[in-house]
Amino acid sequence: MKKIIKFLIIISIIFGIMFVGFVVVFFAIGIKAMKEPSDVTDIPSSLSISYSGNGGGLDLYLEDNERPELQWYETVEEALENDELIKDTEVGKFDCKESGVKELFQIQTDNYLTVFYSTALDNGEVGSITYLILKTKGGKYSQPFEIGRAGCSPGFYSVSGKPDHLYDCDDGAVFYIEWELVYGGGLGRKFGPMFGPVFGTGENKIPVCFGMWDDESEIESLTIAGVSPKVIPVTARDETRYFWYFEDLEWADRLSEVDWGDYTYGEIIELLEIEYQPSE
Repeated sequence: MKKIIKFLIIISIIFGIMFVGFVVVFFAIGIKAMKEPSDVTDIPSSLSISYSGNGGGLDLYLEDNERPELQWYETVEEALENDELIKDTEVGKFDCKESGVKELFQIQTDNYLTVFYSTALDNGEVGSITYLILKTKGGKYSQPFEIGRAGCSPGFYSVSGKPDHLYDCDDGAVFYIEWELVYGGGLGRKFGPMFGPVFGTGENKIPVCFGMWDDESEIESLTIAGVSPKVIPVTARDETRYFWYFEDLEWADRLSEVDWGDYTYGEIIELLEIEYQPSE
């Protein structure tokens, strides 16, 4: 009888230790899972908006009751000196001549000129993409009437304001596509996307989609519907990132097929035939 009781006690102790160990391991895995970012590709997303290649555009803003009073200059350099219309926006103060600011490229349409810049942060990292939009008329340029900004990493605009999700290169491309061509975010004025996206293929839009990535070989191999972006290295003190942009947006019309009320990045990657070669 004593041997049986002793045996049962030993068995109970063993099972007790195993149970405690299981709980500890399960708890540790749970904590780790909460701390580690999750892959964003298959996470369900929702926007209360629909894509329209012809919707929005900058002219809607310029026709608004609060349209700015534009002044006209012979050169872009002179026009950029006048920051009166962009100095009091949510983007904050921006000086294109400030140390660490680098002009990336310009894109001009019949009605607008957009100038893109990168910034270097005090901690030695590459900062956000900033762009200034000027009106053009008869060979002259207005002062910048709009300023916008896009985060230098795809996770910049996650719900908590931190990169909580893992973004592969193709996910990063989708991030900027939805932000710029669909949602129309990033503008410095308080109404944000009220007037719709300013970038895209519609009338009075700026035909470009752009972003930033941190791996040169991956972004050089990126294609959307077989089209490759142009890539510009951006170097700060301690790092180099790669600004990319597409001016050929023939693939953008496919965005009208997406149910923006219920979608995943993976669906858009497949729809737009986004491909790249992952680094080893």
